[in-house]
Amino acid sequence: MTNGATNFEELYRRFEETVRRLETGGLGLEESIALYEEASVLATRCRELLDGAEVRIRQLQERYAPDTADPASPTAPPPTGDPNGEGSSAGLWDRLTK
Repeated sequence: MTNGATNFEELYRRFEETVRRLETGGLGLEESIALYEEASVLATRCRELLDGAEVRIRQLQERYAPDTADPASPTAPPPTGDPNGEGSSAGLWDRLTK
């Protein structure tokens, strides 16, 4: 369903596009369900990529700056959620990635 796209930016762009189509309305039940499923798959893949990036950042912090590996550190990566922190898809992003 992700059609081979592997980079986060492309997947997230497609997620936002799919959510916009759902929010526009005027779709039949089956098309709405198919789009919701596609958005769910895209959100899951984005979450996986973000989780992997977070692991890499933590490993780098531990390797090169051991004192910043503490999650309470001001230089620790921010908690993940909506990667852009904006847009109409934020609510659906949060629901799909929990």
